[in-house]
Amino acid sequence: MRARGPGILALALIFGVACGSSAPTGGPAPGPSATAPGSVLPGPSSTTTSPPPPPTPGKGATYHVSPGGDDAADGSAAKPFKTIQRAAEVAGAGDTVLVRPGEFDGFNIEDKAGTEQAPIVFRGEAGAKVVRPGKTPKRPPVNTATLNETWARWPHGISLQRSSWIVVEGFEVSGMPGEEREGGKQLHKGGAGIRLEACRHVTVRRNDAHDNGRWGIFGAFCDDAIVEDNRASGSKSEHGIYLSNSGDRPIIRKNKVFGNFASGIQINADNNFDSEDYKAFAKVDGITTGALVAENEITNNGRGGGAAINLDGVSDSVVRDNVLSENHGTGIALFQENGATGSQRNELTGNTITMASDGRWAISMLACQAASGTRCTSASEPPLPSWMRPPATVSGSTGNRISKNSLLTRSAASGSIRVDTRSLASDAKAGAPFTSNENMVVDRFSVDAQILTLAAWRTRTGQDATSQIRTP
Repeated sequence: MRARGPGILALALIFGVACGSSAPTGGPAPGPSATAPGSVLPGPSSTTTSPPPPPTPGKGATYHVSPGGDDAADGSAAKPFKTIQRAAEVAGAGDTVLVRPGEFDGFNIEDKAGTEQAPIVFRGEAGAKVVRPGKTPKRPPVNTATLNETWARWPHGISLQRSSWIVVEGFEVSGMPGEEREGGKQLHKGGAGIRLEACRHVTVRRNDAHDNGRWGIFGAFCDDAIVEDNRASGSKSEHGIYLSNSGDRPIIRKNKVFGNFASGIQINADNNFDSEDYKAFAKVDGITTGALVAENEITNNGRGGGAAINLDGVSDSVVRDNVLSENHGTGIALFQENGATGSQRNELTGNTITMASDGRWAISMLACQAASGTRCTSASEPPLPSWMRPPATVSGSTGNRISKNSLLTRSAASGSIRVDTRSLASDAKAGAPFTSNENMVVDRFSVDAQILTLAAWRTRTGQDATSQIRTP
């Protein structure tokens, strides 16, 4: 289970759907040199509640940014802009923003739309560093420290809102602040290196988001997001990579995630947030489906709680070929805390999990722990009256398929697999209970609070008939 914190609340924004170009009002018309646009790996097809916004007009051009540039220039190679923000304001579909080595303020990508064939690409050359938050967005989200849109200090590095078919690649992003207070008043709850919100088909790749106050890479209400080949480390209060709020079909692959205070990777579908604006970009149902979490290296996370891979309300997804080592919470946790259901019908295969000596279970599958009768209270608490999700019903993390994993721990207090009674039940859609077999395990399992040997686990659950005991 993750450490319950206000992480999702930072996603609370109230806005109308906007699209088209957000052209600057000052400075000469840009006249950059033409070049081929960057590429984006397309995700699976998306089904949402409204059509995509029309593309932001672009020129198929490259805008250059340099610490020695001038925002009154045209953004060409010979006359680069000084800030990435200026380039973000003029870029459109098929354009590339190329950022030269140096230290920069953060920037906001707002109300921008590329296309599958012509995405808008923000590319940092080696040595391009975002080291300070940028300006507050023109249309900022709700600040959950104040429950309004006022930000005395904007804490995030690269921020993307209400946008689609965008690529962010090659940046080092560090040093975003943690929670800040002034005169005893909380100004905000901490910043992300890269922050996505209300988006479709956004790719974040080959970035290094490290030592940020709250999250390394954070996203919510984003369908078909791709987060790949990044480093996400040293988040001081929460997670390395965190995608939340009902976004479907995310791909999180080939990332190196290490040394984060809470989870390494978390997907939290979150039943507690809803609005017509969010629904314009993602189906808001409190369930994330179609996720792929693959080939990540996840090390030494969770000293403050949280699994190496935390899945809350995630169903019909695949977690495969990840290497999890020396993590201090759970290895892979499937559960219901904020999701509309438990994490159900997922495939976990080919993962190598070696827990730290103070770690929890290699895999756990749990139902809602905060229940009032059949109501999951932790998934039924909108923070403001405008967010009106139906109350979530308590359900188990049922129907998961666990095979060909190495599930090892040196802890005498935990073991390979933990499951509760509700999660042992037959899954309503699959018509079958969870399955587990062909794993490398230790001789320690759990059903509810009962500790079982492998032999007793086989008798109790009928699972792991050919799994073998290994010494970690």
